[in-house]
Amino acid sequence: MTELTYSRTLAAVLAADIVGYSRLMQQDEDATMAAWWSYRSEIIDPAVAANLGRIVKLTGDGFLVEFSSVAAAMAAAVRIQSEIAERLADTPKEKRVEFRIGINLGDILKDDEDIYGDGVNLAASMEALAEPGGILVSSSVYEQVRNRSEFSLENAGEHTVENIAGPVQTWRVKLGHQTGDALEEARPKTESAVAEMAGAGTVPGLVFQPSAVQGPTGKKSDRPSIVVLPFNNLGNDPEQDYFADGMTEDLITELSRFQELLVIARNTAFTYKNRQVKTQDIANELNIRYVLEGSVRRAGDRVRIAAQLVDAASGHHLWAERFDRNLEDVFAVQDEVVQKIVATMSGKLVETERNRARTLEGDSLAAYDLVLKGRELWFKFNAEDNKAARAMYQKALELDPSYGRASASIAWTYMIEASERWSDDPKALLDKALEAAQAGVRTMPDNHSNHGTLGQVYLAKGMHAEAIEAYRRTIALNPNDPDGYMLYGRALAYAGEFEEAARQMAIGREMIEIPPGWYHWFIGSISFLTRDYDNAITALRSSQSPGAGTLRWLAICYAMADLPDEAKAAAAEYLKRTPDFDFDFQLSTEPFARDEDRAHYVEAMKKAGLGPK
Repeated sequence: MTELTYSRTLAAVLAADIVGYSRLMQQDEDATMAAWWSYRSEIIDPAVAANLGRIVKLTGDGFLVEFSSVAAAMAAAVRIQSEIAERLADTPKEKRVEFRIGINLGDILKDDEDIYGDGVNLAASMEALAEPGGILVSSSVYEQVRNRSEFSLENAGEHTVENIAGPVQTWRVKLGHQTGDALEEARPKTESAVAEMAGAGTVPGLVFQPSAVQGPTGKKSDRPSIVVLPFNNLGNDPEQDYFADGMTEDLITELSRFQELLVIARNTAFTYKNRQVKTQDIANELNIRYVLEGSVRRAGDRVRIAAQLVDAASGHHLWAERFDRNLEDVFAVQDEVVQKIVATMSGKLVETERNRARTLEGDSLAAYDLVLKGRELWFKFNAEDNKAARAMYQKALELDPSYGRASASIAWTYMIEASERWSDDPKALLDKALEAAQAGVRTMPDNHSNHGTLGQVYLAKGMHAEAIEAYRRTIALNPNDPDGYMLYGRALAYAGEFEEAARQMAIGREMIEIPPGWYHWFIGSISFLTRDYDNAITALRSSQSPGAGTLRWLAICYAMADLPDEAKAAAAEYLKRTPDFDFDFQLSTEPFARDEDRAHYVEAMKKAGLGPK
């Protein structure tokens, strides 16, 4: 007798069925089935693939999907219902083939073929209570997305649900405020590794943002741990947000250099921007002891910075101070805040670390301001703003030729222009990127971010030995940066050193509680290269906000795992995101050192329908 095996996991479950299916089939079987299957191929499969879900099973009148995150399940559901509603706009109500959808977050049991348990049953109960064309979710879902601006929910009351004791609170997703097109605009469409990392909010220097550390996932660390929440902009000008964000990132950078502190990554910290969350909840989510929060008010040549250190578990304030300064003193204010935090948390300031930490990245306030403004433009990821950002960085260098951060930032503008095909001569752009990155290291040789930038350029140019050495230097300068380990692992993988690549990525992954999507992408790509397609698919599907590059890797992994339907859906979504896809150009951006790895990738691309025409 075959032994039954299953695993238990936390998942977001989406359940859907056709409203009035029996009536519709009696009315017109052919039309009903034609609508159902067109929805499947043209709307449902692409929406699920775009959000890295897994269709567990189809029923005669519905389907069940597993997602790794609530946000992904919600995005897929809203997209499905919005696109179906657009298609049915001129269809008489009695002939409409509509779905109702329910979503729940909970523990499920899963085997190779199906999912089970109360987590699944409650999703089905939500679906049964939903209105035609609507989405109903449980309280566990509501708690995860209530502060996210892309979703709007309203109280749908308490309901009695079979096999569950007591009434169940439900929430209705309001669909009128956002169409499928709006969702598509909000979703990252990036193709390149550079853009995908940046789209996830992680860019060292501007791209290798110091992701200072926390202890291994799920474990408490003996060292004091802190998250720096995004500082609030209290000025009347919303365009000054860049200055408040820059202050936050600089404080993360400075704190991350102290070996006695564990500092939560920038990409994780910024998920709390514009959200009202209790410090106790943050403590539980991130396994940290302290929260630094504050605000910035800038007016003319004056700035007021308020900061307070909070014991996360109790919510008690340990220290608070307000700084009124001329803008010329902004670095001195950062110094004071960092010094008082470190002294308060660890009781002792290590002088050697202090000296290392305080390496002013340019004495010119004007240069600093230009780089922060350029950063905001660069994050828009279009050709025009990319060039405008570069102009600001170049002006910053004119004001302060020793400002290595500006040089590294210029390198990233050239890399993004090359990888996104905003120029006909990507080779020349990478040459310029290398020149700028080398200048950044030359002027600031002890800055880990600048070495990370140099490593990224070397890898893009296929200079594997140089890239690996640059990343080793990056980690040596700041071993508290998980991003450094992940990018080092990627360089090793492209060089064919898979075992060491996996080891380095494991170090980085264990350092961060809530990793950005590109971490999963990197892990998935290594798993693909080692022919572990199941693990690759699992990793890639864990990316909560997938860009186009993730979908491409997912399509080829599905293809090599002999899952043709899933591969077709992921490839179709990828091509929808990248209508100017060119196989030869895309292949040129994958810096494989070994011919066998390149051949394996090409084979998979062909099998997924993404090969040369």
